Amino acid sequence: IVNEDSRPVGFKFDRVFSPGTSQYELFSELEEPIVSSLDGFNVTLLAFGQHGSGKTHSILGDNNLDESGLPSLQSHGVQLQALQQLFTIAGHRKGRYKDSFSVTMVEVHNEKLFDLVSGVAAAQTDGEVVICETRRDKRKGIDESDWRRGKLEIRTNIDGNTVVQGLVSIRINSFEDVCQIWQEANANRLDRLQMQGSDLGSYERNSNVITTIHIQSTNIATGVGTEGRLQFVDMASSDIMPNPLMKASEYRGCVDGDLAKFSNKSIDAFNDVVDARCQFDRSVPYRNSTLTHLLRDSLEADAKVLLLCCVSSDEADMDNTLSALRFASRMQSVSIGKATKHIIGSKE
Repeated sequence: IVNEDSRPVGFKFDRVFSPGTSQYELFSELEEPIVSSLDGFNVTLLAFGQHGSGKTHSILGDNNLDESGLPSLQSHGVQLQALQQLFTIAGHRKGRYKDSFSVTMVEVHNEKLFDLVSGVAAAQTDGEVVICETRRDKRKGIDESDWRRGKLEIRTNIDGNTVVQGLVSIRINSFEDVCQIWQEANANRLDRLQMQGSDLGSYERNSNVITTIHIQSTNIATGVGTEGRLQFVDMASSDIMPNPLMKASEYRGCVDGDLAKFSNKSIDAFNDVVDARCQFDRSVPYRNSTLTHLLRDSLEADAKVLLLCCVSSDEADMDNTLSALRFASRMQSVSIGKATKHIIGSKE
């Protein structure tokens, strides 16, 4: 990349995809770590980039309107291809393993949490409300009044895992179930935004959508099983804003350090967490935003973390492109630790 003053700027990543890369090619590159969730590993895929750079297209696919005006998913992205592959594998080994899947979908917008699947039809028949038992609850008992009213709260359960209490978790039995849930969730979300009079483009810029698949697999012969988690994070826009103390001419092309801030609070807070992790700070500001609080397990625990950095090749987007690439480069320096298989049950 050549920036404003014609100086070349270089970056090194595990893989670079061209604009013409197909959805299948992208999934094929990410398939191995993603499918390991079926073996009991925790896997998180983060889609990062400026508005319009292709994050949602890469993660989910094209969300167009059908003839009846309802959202219709086309050109399936990594998330849907991954679930299709997981169900295919589960079908092939059903004589040896019992595999079960459940899904939650939560949106973080302006620091508020929204359950995207609580209103779909499957939530009434196959849904369960997530209840988080903490050490304090174990001593005093769980107050069910809050989560029964639909209150969403990020909590740390008795095992030390981050949980959103009050979310609806839906059991899914097929790939078709997933597609149906997503289409209904998108339709309900669109209705909510229209009722609120929200501008869809502006709303999308500040929206983070986290889809989590919980997987339990049990060996039928031995009774030994695994628990895995597959998480897809379609992050808010990473567009930057200039420092108000600098002139536009001074800022142009300067996207390093504190001179540039991300316009979205969640992304700026995420950037602070990455900086703290890169510097091995003892205190990491996870609780400075809802997004980082929610993703703490994925940034600190034994997870496989993949970052898909989406950028624009338009010269007018050079500042945002350089900023995103520099963030991705720093993200490579975050040491998360070795991912481990989560085993449950025993022969006894």
